[in-house]
Amino acid sequence: MARLNIYPDSVKPGIPRLGDLPSKWSRVTFRDFLDIIERPIQPEDNTTYQLVVAKRNRGGIVPRAQLLGKKILTKTQFEIHAGDFLISKRQIIHGACGIVPASLHGAIVSNEYASLLVNGKLDLQYFWYLSHSIHFQQTCFHASVGVDVEKMIFRLSEWLGHEFDLPPLPEQRKIAKILSTWDRAIEITEHLIAGKQHRKKALMQRLLTGKVRFPGFTEPWEDVRLADVADIITGSTPSTQSTEYFGKEYMFASPADLGNSKYIIRTTKYLSRRGSEIGRIIPAGSVLFTCIGSTIGKAAIAGMDLTTNQQINAVCAKAGTINEYLYYYLSKHAPSIKKLASTQAVPIINKTTFGSVTVALPILSEQRKIAEVLSAADRDIEALEQLKTYHQQQKKGLMQQLLTGKRRVKVEEEA
Repeated sequence: MARLNIYPDSVKPGIPRLGDLPSKWSRVTFRDFLDIIERPIQPEDNTTYQLVVAKRNRGGIVPRAQLLGKKILTKTQFEIHAGDFLISKRQIIHGACGIVPASLHGAIVSNEYASLLVNGKLDLQYFWYLSHSIHFQQTCFHASVGVDVEKMIFRLSEWLGHEFDLPPLPEQRKIAKILSTWDRAIEITEHLIAGKQHRKKALMQRLLTGKVRFPGFTEPWEDVRLADVADIITGSTPSTQSTEYFGKEYMFASPADLGNSKYIIRTTKYLSRRGSEIGRIIPAGSVLFTCIGSTIGKAAIAGMDLTTNQQINAVCAKAGTINEYLYYYLSKHAPSIKKLASTQAVPIINKTTFGSVTVALPILSEQRKIAEVLSAADRDIEALEQLKTYHQQQKKGLMQQLLTGKRRVKVEEEA
């Protein structure tokens, strides 16, 4: 079992086993319901062609590039049509597959892809949802060969011989309809999130530049150095050779722990009390800002006392300044702050340079007002993110039940 940990989350290497056959379902092979379709073409030098890619984790088929025929190195190409089920032979163990949308009808792919057509007894949308199942993913893994998980080759003919359990066509369509309802709910929520994020970005642009002021605030803003209004603490990493430094007493933040969330409330690693003495405990509410490497510019607020590694600078506001205002200000100006990084092999913004960053600072009460408005926008986005997660979890649970026949749907009998 321990060997399973060598694979990324996108790969499901377990042995594909089917349970009891649900009533009125059939145990069939993929070959019974899928046909390989090939439409070979020879790209013409001065004709422009649309290329596509199958995204991992069943991210679908998306545009990759538009190239003149003479720029396409692999001259044997295949045309794909809307409604084809496209599989990437080198990436299918990572879930790289999907239905070709109407917008990509006529695009081309190399022989690294396989195009499949479903016959009349297999619903295309049902098959798309089936591709999300653990059983489907395991069949793809076991039909692939290679020692490097990133270079395994999919043996299509072998995979077509794998079995799966298939409900009658009316039940397939009903299952697909139910799951598509959850997909629409997720899509609507994503659009709402995008709209809220756009509104927040516009608010930050107006409020953090003083272009828009709240009623009652007329005092001029002051340009100050970050180091003059906040203490800056650079983290450090205890020796990984000493297990006594690591434990469960203090969160140990690294850039990987700074994501889309405003607050950090958990980290991948933790330090013992002894380990925390190597650096310095950062008080809750402090702003964390990455200053080394490719992650420069990521920001978050410490949800509780914690420690950090050397890639993070902690910003602790002094009297007259609040951390939350600095968090939003640094987040907005992260792109320009990144430009301060040295141009050596590993980009770095040293503590002195970071402390010299100019902050446009209003009086304390206006800082609080600005932070309150932007925090409200963050809460709206967080609520929608939680709703999206709920929809995704509900859909995942339903898929597991519906695609295995553990939960049945009522359908009208066909005449």
